[in-house]
Amino acid sequence: MKEGRVVYDLKLDAEEIPVLLDAMMPSEATLWFSEGRSVLVIDGAAGIIKMRVISDPEKGVYASLVSLAGEKNAVVANPDSVQSFYSNRNSRSIQITGNTKTLAGLDCKEAIVSDTLGNVSKFFFTNDLDVKTPNWGMAFAEVDGLLMEYGFEFDGMKMLLKAKKVTADKPDPALFEIPDGYEITREP
Repeated sequence: MKEGRVVYDLKLDAEEIPVLLDAMMPSEATLWFSEGRSVLVIDGAAGIIKMRVISDPEKGVYASLVSLAGEKNAVVANPDSVQSFYSNRNSRSIQITGNTKTLAGLDCKEAIVSDTLGNVSKFFFTNDLDVKTPNWGMAFAEVDGLLMEYGFEFDGMKMLLKAKKVTADKPDPALFEIPDGYEITREP
């Protein structure tokens, strides 16, 4: 499949989120892909929060967009700098275990990531979708497969994404561009 979308169940876990805010948090994320590009879209709080992460290796674009209550900000990062950040934080190793499972109808392989700080996590990825360097600019750039089940932690919040559906829908090309009205910050 050269273009389409992956729909993920999204679970957030944080001790400090008030109940009302927790009820408005997103429960789903969608990754659109086409022509080697991808964009992860997460909308929540009844449209008040919109997040998008654009990855386009051919154009050299890696951007995080956040629209929150009318404020629109985009951070365009140099993917080499992002990868260097992850590499320099601590040494990590990624081991493909040989374990497999089916997620959203696709065969997925398990990988375990461990680092020198003692952190260990596992994720599942697939090579059945045509996304070029799907993890380019991310912590798992050396994994040549689209992540189908993975999690991460930031600011005391844990997020878990698990693919539940893959379809061959044609994405709107505008998803892969930074819309007008965003304040753009470029990182080195």
